[in-house]
Amino acid sequence: ARMRRVLEVEMPVRSVFDAPTIAALAREVEKVRSLGLKAHTPILRRPDRAAAKEREVLEQLDTLPAEEAKRLVKTFLHGKQTGTVQSRREP
Repeated sequence: ARMRRVLEVEMPVRSVFDAPTIAALAREVEKVRSLGLKAHTPILRRPDRAAAKEREVLEQLDTLPAEEAKRLVKTFLHGKQTGTVQSRREP
């Protein structure tokens, strides 16, 4: 499963036993790639939660008037420098 996810190739489990060294397995992967054999089913990737959160924050800042956005960013940066960053939730 890891080979499939990382290398994006479909290989039988038997290939791990037929090619018992990393070098031999690498040759097998290259053979599969040269034939153009890719994984048959979609390869699932973990969502990047940090990037999604950043996009969400930027989208929210984008909806604010410019002066309010500047004030929030300035307050956050000041709090980060002094170690007093606190989250504020509106009722």
